[in-house]
Amino acid sequence: MSTVQPSGRPRIAIITRSIDRSRNSGSGHHLHEMVRHLIPQASDLDIHLAHYQDSDDPIYDLAPEIRLPANPLRAAAVLNRHEVDVVHFSPLTIVSPINGLRARTVATIHSAEPMLLPEAYSWIKRVHSRYLIPRYARRLDTLVTVSETSRDWFAEHYGVPRDRIVVTYNACSPAYRQLSETERSPATALDPRITGPFVFHVSRFSERKNPWTMLSAFAELVSPGRGRGDTTDPAGGAGTTAGTPGLPRDLQLVLAGKGWDDPSVWQRARELGIADRMVTPGFVDEETVVGFLNRAEVFWFPSLSEGFGMPNVEAMTCGCPVITSAVFAIPEVVGEAAIVLEDPRDHRALADATASVLSDGTLRQRLVRDGLEWSRRYDWNESARTLANVYRRLAGRPEQS
Repeated sequence: MSTVQPSGRPRIAIITRSIDRSRNSGSGHHLHEMVRHLIPQASDLDIHLAHYQDSDDPIYDLAPEIRLPANPLRAAAVLNRHEVDVVHFSPLTIVSPINGLRARTVATIHSAEPMLLPEAYSWIKRVHSRYLIPRYARRLDTLVTVSETSRDWFAEHYGVPRDRIVVTYNACSPAYRQLSETERSPATALDPRITGPFVFHVSRFSERKNPWTMLSAFAELVSPGRGRGDTTDPAGGAGTTAGTPGLPRDLQLVLAGKGWDDPSVWQRARELGIADRMVTPGFVDEETVVGFLNRAEVFWFPSLSEGFGMPNVEAMTCGCPVITSAVFAIPEVVGEAAIVLEDPRDHRALADATASVLSDGTLRQRLVRDGLEWSRRYDWNESARTLANVYRRLAGRPEQS
């Protein structure tokens, strides 16, 4: 039953733990963008941001805060005292204050990677994903996820009725765009170790991102014994790599993000003979990622498990051809606008696809054109409008178009 607040508006508490823990994570970034786009278009809702610690993030200038104690039962009591009508958990975890809560509930769950790729996660995370989260999810009034693939999966495996699951797609920030020639920094300005054309990947290093396949694929791609032998650049530039027609002789592999400079990565690169071609810039900010995507020959994202695969869309938005994998929601997210590998662990398939993009100008142009068009379907304002209507429906108020 909705409580009428003094303002006459339903009171919504969004638990922003994922923003405080890591705004740069997938879930933290998603919630940050949703809140930022939701509040300006939901003046009929009394939105509060509930969290557990002090934060100087500007997001908290947009709405009143509610400070929560760490104990879930005490946190539920605080939310009850604030007479909250709807509580939004993002993400849903063992510490979510769902027990003892009088409000209607909604949670955002992006995917279930520990169930889809259990070997990449600890036993605690596997147990959490397999047993606890499904039980909590079935108690929710609404579950929000980021793809139709996830929606179908949660309905089947978590036992949540499909009509109680709502999709709010991810989208790019305005920073991701095709840069004009005057805006595009030289590759050496992005990283002085980049001296020529390059293949690009960005992520936080993990087994889930399929690192060893990418290293093996690059070694295969630049192998002297590959293909039909040396060729000459028709434009009169430098020659191409012996073995792969159309492949630049000085091609490099740039792996950006935390963890890629790990000694194990470099050891494997040395074993494969590609250490002199590999660059690991470490963590790079959004502006630099945009620069890389505008300069890269191709973007690699052969992940083993993804709830959405946002970097693919970001690359498309920057006009960079994408090669990715046919796992979980990725085929839905990229459509026909990317090369999708059926077996993400097949390093030769990744090398062959890359060689095709580098040597076939028509293919490259199609991927760029289709990627730019396809990526326009993802819009934070539209996703925020969908979420606002979830809140209205749970609070017994009319939805808005």
